[in-house]
Amino acid sequence: MVETENIKPTESQARASRAREKREVTLRRSRRIVLARRLFLPVLGTFLLVVFILVGREWTNKQEYLNGIQDLQKKIEAFEKEKGRLPYPGEILQFDLTSRIKAEGIRYEAEFILDDSPAESPLAYTGLLQLRFFTSGHAVLAKSGKVDWLTSTELEELIKRRNQHYRYRHSEQTPLIYK
Repeated sequence: MVETENIKPTESQARASRAREKREVTLRRSRRIVLARRLFLPVLGTFLLVVFILVGREWTNKQEYLNGIQDLQKKIEAFEKEKGRLPYPGEILQFDLTSRIKAEGIRYEAEFILDDSPAESPLAYTGLLQLRFFTSGHAVLAKSGKVDWLTSTELEELIKRRNQHYRYRHSEQTPLIYK
């Protein structure tokens, strides 16, 4: 009786078997890589496209707010040259702004602006624009005509200083010392 279990493959057969196993492993690995590419790249591309669209949309909205306040600044400047004074809040509503934001969405506070008010005193500002990828804030028109993007805390601080100056100038009693 011949035992087949003790028969050893020849050296060439062993090499051929190892080469075949190596090819199979390489083929399985390359199939996994191709499959990963076919799944991963479209998902990654879609994700990046969505992020790009969201960032672009937020940047556009922020620029729209800034352009609206800049347009308002030009209208106020023209009104001031013509009439020699700042417009009243009701007159602001009559302005035809070229921006998507409307004059009704702008907080105009000329009644707190005096001739000697600080240049950075807010004259007009928009409501809060919540952003995910940029700093949320307000488009602000200062008394000096400068248009800037400020966070809520920065705007609140400027309004507080403006109002302190206004109260100080209009109080009949000894002004309080503000820290």
